[in-house]
Amino acid sequence: MARPVDPDPKAADPAAPPVAPADLLPDLQAKIELATRTLAILERRIAAWESELTEVKKELRDQSGAPEEGESARFGDLEARIARLERRQLRQQARDAAGEALAKATSAGALALGGPPAEEIDTRAVVFARWSSTEAIAGEVLKLSALVDGFGPEEEITFHITSLDGGRIGEPLVAKAGARDTAEVKWKAPMPGARPTAEYYFEATAGGRVARSPVLTVSKA
Repeated sequence: MARPVDPDPKAADPAAPPVAPADLLPDLQAKIELATRTLAILERRIAAWESELTEVKKELRDQSGAPEEGESARFGDLEARIARLERRQLRQQARDAAGEALAKATSAGALALGGPPAEEIDTRAVVFARWSSTEAIAGEVLKLSALVDGFGPEEEITFHITSLDGGRIGEPLVAKAGARDTAEVKWKAPMPGARPTAEYYFEATAGGRVARSPVLTVSKA
């Protein structure tokens, strides 16, 4: 009777689960660490932006003086809503960027040794937008400024001015980010129509990012 042949110990067992390449796990760990560091940077930037926004609000209150009780409540509510929207947008951008990086790092099916490097996460932002004053008289020249982060000095920031009573006012204004990460343009406040005052705001946009200013009130005299 023939003796059964012992199976080759080096032969692959068809019932065993597939084994990932030895270099795959370190590669995944490195990419997860990169995503974690990027998320930490974004969280620090959000904290800095919130601090800067608080200082801007204080400056706006100092410039506008002490308005009547009804006006103060209305502007306070509007500023609070804008602040909440800006913080929500910044946090969502951070979560989306970190989630995308982690998904790329942990998707083993899409990874291949020696493949192209992971795409860099775009952390650019338009931090805030503001007027030189939140109250003006018709004919007064105002300065519109936007603080940006991550843009090159030659990249353009676009300013769109909008009336609360209607659509956008005139053509958009454009300025470069500059070496100080601050873009500035000037605008002459128009004469209000039938009403004694008119209200405006503007949006500063660049690279798909946007920041909205507080409301400007323009009076006839």
